[in-house]
Amino acid sequence: MTTGSLSVPANTVSRLPIRGRLLAMGVLAAIGGVTFLPFLAAGNGQPIAQLAPFAIVVTLIATIAAWPGLRCADATGLPMPLLRRLDGSSSSRIPLSAIGVTLASSIGLGLVGLLLLRLVEAPQLPGSIAARAFSAIFAAGPLEIVLHLGAMSIVVWLAHGRRAPGIAVAAALLVVFHLAGALDQPGRIIALSVVANGAIGLVLGWIYAAYGFEFVMLGHAVAHVITVVGG
Repeated sequence: MTTGSLSVPANTVSRLPIRGRLLAMGVLAAIGGVTFLPFLAAGNGQPIAQLAPFAIVVTLIATIAAWPGLRCADATGLPMPLLRRLDGSSSSRIPLSAIGVTLASSIGLGLVGLLLLRLVEAPQLPGSIAARAFSAIFAAGPLEIVLHLGAMSIVVWLAHGRRAPGIAVAAALLVVFHLAGALDQPGRIIALSVVANGAIGLVLGWIYAAYGFEFVMLGHAVAHVITVVGG
């Protein structure tokens, strides 16, 4: 099966085990949940210790979402060139353009997002620079495990391998996730959240379909750091 510039033998991929990748996703989810706590605490004024259950819930949800996500990704041949090596695959190659395209698009989206935040005079985000920077692990880790690895892969499988429905659903869920914390903001900020997160969700979904889930995590981390640290 051909996906973007990466050729993936779906019949071979679908027989791979997922144990190594599932463990990696669980560990990443736990790290993302814990490193998000300082940013969360700065936003709601609660002590970090009281927010510890959040990290546990995040870890469980992301790990549970990763299981069907990995199975559906393998069944539909969605690329995952580095992560599949954790489960014994050595046949996938990484396109030379993957890192360049991912960095260029994510840096561009991050800078545009930062500019739009300044234009609408959005309030400064809470927390120290370090707390905001470390929140990128949550955005690129457990959040992406649920949205793109989980939701997008499942929808692509339900759509018999068609990528577009999965990309659209994951982008919509990213918008909903960010709207949940922005409904008390002025209308201009809500509109910005919808447009900006919808755009990056679509781009990240395309990156997943073309290059692999690893590059989704890289792209979201880069865009998040630029926008959140600068904002």
